[in-house]
Amino acid sequence: GVEGDLLAVALIRQGGTPVKAVSLAMGATPQEGRFALLAAPGTITDVKELKGKKLAISENTIIEYTADQMLLIKGIDPQEVQKVNIAKMPLRAEMLLQKQVDAAVLPDPLAAYAEIKGANVLIDDTKLGVNISQSVYFFSDEAIETKKEAIKKFLQAYAEGSEILNENPEGYRDLFIEKIQIPVELQESYPVPSFSTLQLPAQEDTQRVIDWLTDNGLLTEPYTYEDIVTDEVIK
Repeated sequence: GVEGDLLAVALIRQGGTPVKAVSLAMGATPQEGRFALLAAPGTITDVKELKGKKLAISENTIIEYTADQMLLIKGIDPQEVQKVNIAKMPLRAEMLLQKQVDAAVLPDPLAAYAEIKGANVLIDDTKLGVNISQSVYFFSDEAIETKKEAIKKFLQAYAEGSEILNENPEGYRDLFIEKIQIPVELQESYPVPSFSTLQLPAQEDTQRVIDWLTDNGLLTEPYTYEDIVTDEVIK
């Protein structure tokens, strides 16, 4: 099993390894797991100024997917920006801060780090009213068939742990800092994240991913929701 995103589930399945998502890990609400589109320090202040500018993303990943969704919601055709493929997130953040690109899409905590270093948040996906990014737990079809009880026990342990953490996130700040690479400047102020309760990704959110992959020529199989998400484990 793997924690990843719905794009990965669809592409891995198309690549010949049958997998399905069995539950959300994060992203039941737009506030769980932030992506931001930021402008280089001292440059763009309005999202409409992005047209024709260089936007650093990671091609064919949730970063590019999220970038496109944020732009579309703000009324900008993604084709109107110059996408620059910078797969490594620390390098993408550094190029943004050095003004080598006009803007970049980053997840937290790198987005928060870039912001305190002077980058300007043009779009924050937690404030759009649309849930465009989720992470999921997914397993092979074979494992779901033959190891269902073990997967259920794993998810139950996750659910119990996330409930305890969600009730008192500050009580786990030291552990969070120990396990996650949080920049020193953010270690005392960056919110300890919350995690989703066990539930399936919404059909609307899943279909949006399928449509984007298809429209961008990345998915040739006519997948449906049931092809990449199953309720067999958390009925």
